[in-house]
Amino acid sequence: MKIGIRNFRCFQDIPSVDIRPITLLVGENSTGKTSFLSALRFAHELFQRGTNPSFNKDPYSLGSFKEIAHYRGGRAGRADEFSFYLSSPVRLPRPRAVGEDAPAEVCIVLREVDSQPAISSIELSAADYTIDLHLSGKAEFTYKTPNMRAPKVFTERLRLPPGYDSPNFNAVSFILRDIPFLISSDAVRRQDNIGQAPDEDLNTFARVLRAIERSFAQTIFAGAPVRTKPARTYDNIEAIPSPEGSHIPYLLARLKAFRPDDWKGLRENLIAFGSAAGLFNDIDVKKFSSSPSSPFQISVNVAGPSSNLVDVGYGVSQALPVVAETLQARRGSLFLLQQPEVHLHPRAQAALGTYLANIARQRRLTIVIETHSDYLIDRVRMDVRDKTGLDPKDVCILFFERNGLNVTVSQLGMDDKGNILGAPSGYRQFFLQEQLRAIA
Repeated sequence: MKIGIRNFRCFQDIPSVDIRPITLLVGENSTGKTSFLSALRFAHELFQRGTNPSFNKDPYSLGSFKEIAHYRGGRAGRADEFSFYLSSPVRLPRPRAVGEDAPAEVCIVLREVDSQPAISSIELSAADYTIDLHLSGKAEFTYKTPNMRAPKVFTERLRLPPGYDSPNFNAVSFILRDIPFLISSDAVRRQDNIGQAPDEDLNTFARVLRAIERSFAQTIFAGAPVRTKPARTYDNIEAIPSPEGSHIPYLLARLKAFRPDDWKGLRENLIAFGSAAGLFNDIDVKKFSSSPSSPFQISVNVAGPSSNLVDVGYGVSQALPVVAETLQARRGSLFLLQQPEVHLHPRAQAALGTYLANIARQRRLTIVIETHSDYLIDRVRMDVRDKTGLDPKDVCILFFERNGLNVTVSQLGMDDKGNILGAPSGYRQFFLQEQLRAIA
């Protein structure tokens, strides 16, 4: 997958960069790494059913349009629109060759409406099938198939659902899901137009659009940098997912009570990570009675008798949400993690790097990690070098560097020995200077 960003927050123009199974975001504070994660989540949630895409949903809070659009300085002022570009391989339906992939491309443009960002247009394309949806003023879309001599503009029956207006991103999601049915409907076929595509072509186009939607509609988890405070006792109530991970103890209790096989596998994996990280040797759920609604505690064994989660090192409760959430994730999910190494000793930071690389491969996850940990990054490099199953083409480092009002993003690769390729002069400059001072 690739993403490009223009006139968004501190980014004037980021040419398309890769998002790989393990993507590491590195750079100093206030260089836009969290804004980049927010852009990724918004663009994908637009295609995901049952979500409410927003730039101000936990754990991100970007403000109104004037805080989000890029400030160019001087007379140029603030940009009047910003845009995202996405690209991802998509499996094409028939009559194309079975199993054939083609790049699907999406361009999303947002402008200001009532002080908030609102989608002005979305263009989607794959294999010579294109559609351009405009929502400024009257909603309409233009579409073209490979067999059409000219694009077709279509407005008939394209209406926002009751209760929606154009700034509402759910309305856009509704239209995107409705367009494939409109294109293949009798209303389109009845139009006597010289540029009209044949019925079979329109039906294929509708399936192509649904394939594009599925390609970008990944299940998304966005994790906060400061996670939940552990409790001594938990009441057995509903586990509502949160970026801080406050729902994880309830998830563990439900698994043990109602899905013992899943709990057994999860517990084994948690213990394996805890041992490798030097955090704990065992973890369990201890209920106060046999009642399904009984309060419970999280018991952790570090050395000697087991202790309550509150009574062991803070790093245990902070690592637990990241590990448990990825172990329970759907295959193909997208994880956006802010500083998962917070409160962890360097040994645990390195072990977390190995764990995330392994779980991304095993469950086909895409994990984007904003990190300040050289230990985590170096462990990923060593895992590539040691050929543990992590391929260098599955790893990408995005280096964020401020230059006045703008931030540039450099994409760094890795060879099969774990060496970083294409690093600009500013990469790790501070660490090199500190090492030179230490040995001077």
